[in-house]
Amino acid sequence: MKRIVVLGGGFAGLWSAIGAARRLDEEGIGPDRVRVTLVERNDFHAIRVRNYEDDLDATTVPLSTVLDPVGVERIRGEATAIDADRRIVQVRREGEEVELRYDRLVYALGSRLWRPPIPGLGEHGFDIDTYEGAKRLQAHLRGLAATPVIGSVMGEEARAVIAEALDALGVKVRTGVRVAAVDSEGVALEDGSRIDASTVVWCAGMRAHALGASLPGAKDELGRIEVDAFMRVRGVPDLFAAG
Repeated sequence: MKRIVVLGGGFAGLWSAIGAARRLDEEGIGPDRVRVTLVERNDFHAIRVRNYEDDLDATTVPLSTVLDPVGVERIRGEATAIDADRRIVQVRREGEEVELRYDRLVYALGSRLWRPPIPGLGEHGFDIDTYEGAKRLQAHLRGLAATPVIGSVMGEEARAVIAEALDALGVKVRTGVRVAAVDSEGVALEDGSRIDASTVVWCAGMRAHALGASLPGAKDELGRIEVDAFMRVRGVPDLFAAG
C-alpha cells in the first residue's frame, strides 16, 4: 500500500489532504491501495485569520468532521524530522517518536510568528499567532477589565504597545527604534526610553516553520522553500510544499 502524507492541518494542509482523497476517489483508488494521512498536533483546524474575534471557539473546526467523511487518516502528533532520502517523517506522538514512511509528502507546516531573544518577551509578551495565544491574550484582557486600576485610567494612560503596528484607528506608533526588553509594566527601547503599558502585543513579522531548514534545496531569507510551478520542492523527488 502506498501512502500520501500531509504535514500540517492549516488551510494548505487540509485542502491538500481533501484534494488528494477526492482525486483518488475519482480514479477509483481505495485506501487499500493508497492511504492519505494528515499529521497535525491539534484535533482542530484553527482559522488563524479570525484570532482577533471575541468568540474564539467559533474559529476552530474539528478535523474529524472534515477528514473522517472523506477517508483521510489523521495522526495527532508533530513532525520533528524529515529524511527525504529514505522517505521517512519522524513524528512525536503521545510522548514517543515514531517513523512514518511516505511515497508522496506534502509539507504544509506554514509560518510562525518571529520571536527574537528579547529579554522578557516570552514571559510578558502576547500575540494572536495561534488559537492558544489568542486565548491567553483574551484571558489577560478580561482580567485587566476587571481591575479598578485599569478602569480608572482607560481613557488616557492605559495603552497597549503593538510592535510593528499600523498607524490606524488613532493608535500611536513608534518607528525607527527597537525593543530592548519587555516586562510586566511595559517596554524598554534601545534608545533608552520607555513605554509603560499593561499589555504588550508582539506582531513583528513571520518566519517559515523551522523544520523546513533541514530539507534540501534553496530557501529565502524568511526560510521559505523554493518550489516549481507544480509546488514540487526543487531537487527533492515526491516532496511538495505549500502554505
